Amino acid sequence: MKNFLLFIAFVAICNCQGIFAQKTDNKEAEMDKAVDIFQKGKYKMAEKNFKKLIAKDPTMWQSYYYLSWINLYKDEEYNNSMKNINSAIKYAPNDNIILGELHGMKGQIETFLRDTLKAMDEYNLAIKCSGDTFSYLGRGELYYAAKKYNKSNADFNQVLKVNPKSLNGLIGLGQNAFAIKDYNRALTYYNKAARLDPEYLYSREMRATCLYNMGRYKEGIK
Repeated sequence: MKNFLLFIAFVAICNCQGIFAQKTDNKEAEMDKAVDIFQKGKYKMAEKNFKKLIAKDPTMWQSYYYLSWINLYKDEEYNNSMKNINSAIKYAPNDNIILGELHGMKGQIETFLRDTLKAMDEYNLAIKCSGDTFSYLGRGELYYAAKKYNKSNADFNQVLKVNPKSLNGLIGLGQNAFAIKDYNRALTYYNKAARLDPEYLYSREMRATCLYNMGRYKEGIK
C-alpha cells in the first residue's frame, strides 16, 4: 500500500506545481529556484532552500507543503511532515483548490501514521473543498484496506470519470476485483493499466497473477 500511495502522491505533486509555486512579493526567484531543485529530485538541497524561505517569512505556506512531502516520502519523518502540513494549512490562502490539495496531503500523513479515522476525515474534507482526485484515490485505498470494496470502487470510478486514463484508478479497481476473486474483471483492469504504461511492473505482475489463478499458466509466463 505504501508504494501505491507514494506513486499517486508523486503524480499529484507533479500535476499541481502551478498551484504550489504561486509567487509572493520579492521572493519569486527564490521560490522558483527551490521548486526547480525539488522537481529535479534534489530533495536535500531543496529542503535547505525552503527552510531559508521560511526563515525570511514564516508564512511561506508553499515551503511548508514541500517540506511536508520530503519529510513523508523521502525521510519517513511523519511527525515533522504533520507539523509542516499543519503550518501550510494555517498560512494558506482561503482557496478551495489549494486547501483541497493540502488536506489531501494531510490525509496521506494520517494514513502513514495509521490513524484511519483521521485520514478519512481529511480526505472527506479535501473532496468537499475541491473534489480532488488525489483524495479519492487515497480514500479508495482506505476503503480497500477495510474491505469495503463497493465504496472503494465508487471512489476509483470517480477518478476515472475525471481522467479515463488514470493508471491509479484502473489499478485500484483491479485490486478490488482481485480481492473478491473476480479474476476476469481484475485482468481487464490490469490489462488496461499495462497498455497505458508498459513500464509499470506492478500492472504486469498482477496481470500474470490473475492469469495464474485462472489456470492460464502459459499466458502468465509470457
